[in-house]
Amino acid sequence: MQTTSRTVSSSQICKHKNLSSIVRRHLTTQYQQPIRDFNLQIFKQIESIKNSHHSPIILDSGCGTGESTRIIAREYPLCLVVGIDKSQHRLRRSGVNNNSGIIHADNYILARTDIVDFWRLASKAGWQLHKHLILYPNPWPKPTHLVRRWHAHPVFPFLLSLGGHLELRTNWKIYAQEFSTAISKATDQTIISEPYSPQSTISPFEKKYLDSGHDLYRCKINLSVQSPIRKNLTN
Repeated sequence: MQTTSRTVSSSQICKHKNLSSIVRRHLTTQYQQPIRDFNLQIFKQIESIKNSHHSPIILDSGCGTGESTRIIAREYPLCLVVGIDKSQHRLRRSGVNNNSGIIHADNYILARTDIVDFWRLASKAGWQLHKHLILYPNPWPKPTHLVRRWHAHPVFPFLLSLGGHLELRTNWKIYAQEFSTAISKATDQTIISEPYSPQSTISPFEKKYLDSGHDLYRCKINLSVQSPIRKNLTN
C-alpha cells in the first residue's frame, strides 16, 4: 500500500531574498569543482551510444527508478532518452547494477551518475537537447540550503546551456517560483510557474504526491540554441 506523503514544510514563505545575487554570481564565474572519474567514465559510455544513434536527445535528470525515462521513451520513439540519477537503490529496480552503472535498452539509457558532473560534461561536449525534464527534485526547503536547489547551484549555467524544451515539475510552489525567476534573470525570457494537474502520472513521486493531495507546479521554457549562457561557458 502506498504511504501518504507530507507536503513540503519550510520556514521560508516566499522567494529567497538572496536568490538574485546568487544567480548573478554563478552566471559570471566559472564552476571549477573537479569531475569525478566514475562520472566521466559513465558519460563517455553515454556519449558513445548517443553518437551512434544520431537521434534527438531527451534528458531525464533525476529519473529515480527510471519509470519516467521508459514512459518518455515510449512517447518519443524517434528520440534517445537518457535518464540519470545518483541513487543506486532506485536504479537497481530497473536493472542498473553497481559495476556498470548503465543499461541501454531500445531507445533509452539509464545511468547512475551525479547530475552536477553530467551537466557540465554534456555542456562542454556541446550537447543540445530536444527536451530536458527535471521531475520533482529534492526541494531542500531550509532557507540555509538555497544553494543546493538547482536554480541557485553553481551548475545552473551549465543546465541552461544544454538548451531544448526545459520542464521542471515540483510539489513546492516556492521552488517553482524561484526556478522561473532564476531562468528569467539568466535568459531575459519571461517564464512563469503554473499549477499543474497531470492526466496520467509519469513517475512514482508524481503519483505519490498526487494521491496525497499535494498541489503540483510546472515551469516550461524553450531555451534557444544560441543562448548567451552557452557562449559564456565555452569561451
